[in-house]
Amino acid sequence: MSHGRGLASGIGGLVSDMIAKHRHPSDSNNSYTGSSQSYAPHAPTAYFIASGNPLGSNAPALTPIVTPDAVPIPPTALLYSLSHPDPTTCERTRFFFECLPDPVGTAYHAMWFARNFLTLPQQQDMATWRHRTIDVLLEDKPGLAWTSGGRITISLQWCNNLLNDCRSGKRTMQDCTFEFKGVILHELVHVVQRDGSGSAPGWLIESIADSVRMAAHLGPPHWRKPGQARRDKGWEDAYDAGANFLMWIMGAVDEDASWGPSSSVAAFASPSAIWSAPAAQATQYPSSWGPPPPVPPRPGNYKSRRPPIPEFVQYLDARLAGERYNDIWWYEMTGASLPQLWSEYMDYYA
Repeated sequence: MSHGRGLASGIGGLVSDMIAKHRHPSDSNNSYTGSSQSYAPHAPTAYFIASGNPLGSNAPALTPIVTPDAVPIPPTALLYSLSHPDPTTCERTRFFFECLPDPVGTAYHAMWFARNFLTLPQQQDMATWRHRTIDVLLEDKPGLAWTSGGRITISLQWCNNLLNDCRSGKRTMQDCTFEFKGVILHELVHVVQRDGSGSAPGWLIESIADSVRMAAHLGPPHWRKPGQARRDKGWEDAYDAGANFLMWIMGAVDEDASWGPSSSVAAFASPSAIWSAPAAQATQYPSSWGPPPPVPPRPGNYKSRRPPIPEFVQYLDARLAGERYNDIWWYEMTGASLPQLWSEYMDYYA
């Protein structure tokens, strides 16, 4: 396995430096003929990237450096590591790097996109990272991808499935790149999001993660469209079904959206601050908080609905930072219970 460490740090939203150690994909080829069972060790290569606002011009190319460990690591820095088999001998690793040449950079931008999406504007300056060390591993295990703490594991067996689809013509390289980015973003949301000390239901955790992926326009073509769900407690199906529900509550559903890499280009948002202050406090609602009148129908075939709450997922995440989850929150924040909201959501698309 080749291993490495990276860091990103900055002041006032500017990143001063990031270090990433991993085997560079330029040493591989496009033939995909290497043995998928070969895991010969390979010495890591170190790279340095100096960047400003990630939302600006294209990220500069990675540049080799000699002594990355000599760079001081600020206490507010995020540390990234990437571990994987040697891409010159493992075709699945090589394919992953052909699709995603800079996974550490992708993880860096995805972390900020997820954090910005989940954090209320008034709490941006005092929010903290749940995990400072972000480990991304490519391992030969069944499944797709999973997260534990700050560690994200990507299945090489899943990478092999994408590789075979690419070989057979079922997918293009662009499709596979799109899928890798979406899955990595979903898993990184789990690193960032709050869970009410483990009290948040699994369906909500997964639905929030896919809502972030949806907001980044990284939803795959096979995802269900809004309203395509079970009437009876369909929110418990989580993932895309729950994400559509949350996006509807926020008023962020694109009724005419067609998911997939050909329909849109995902761009991760830039960081606006380095979070080093104490943990976010429980959300303070306005004294005048209460359910406003319904929104009148829009032109066309759309139905009336209760007004959207654009910050709804941000409110959820803020409360989960300091409170244990409770179903009563839905009524407190929207004026309707969870079952009632789901019923209105389904009626809206009936």
